[in-house]
Amino acid sequence: MIRKGVVSVNKERVRLAILKELENGNNAFKHVDLGIEPNALNDAVEFLQDEGYIDGAEVYVTGNYDISNAMIIEKGEDYLEDNSLLMKAYKGLKGARDWIKI
Repeated sequence: MIRKGVVSVNKERVRLAILKELENGNNAFKHVDLGIEPNALNDAVEFLQDEGYIDGAEVYVTGNYDISNAMIIEKGEDYLEDNSLLMKAYKGLKGARDWIKI
């Protein structure tokens, strides 16, 4: 069930946006920059870290995260390359809000 005023997001696009921002050296973005709920960004960061796409991220039991030292690693670079057609439409944080929405 989607709460009123909350937009459903495409998890794959959130993950790709995070990877692209990290690839571009942006370690300071927040959930509001992507236009998503905090838990959606927390979940995506945790997934990317656990699956070996990024390294150096901290995800805490409280649901908070720290990506200030996170970096994309080889598996993440491969994931971006495998999704290069989809990434052509990604315009960075300014356009992320619309790009991530379903």
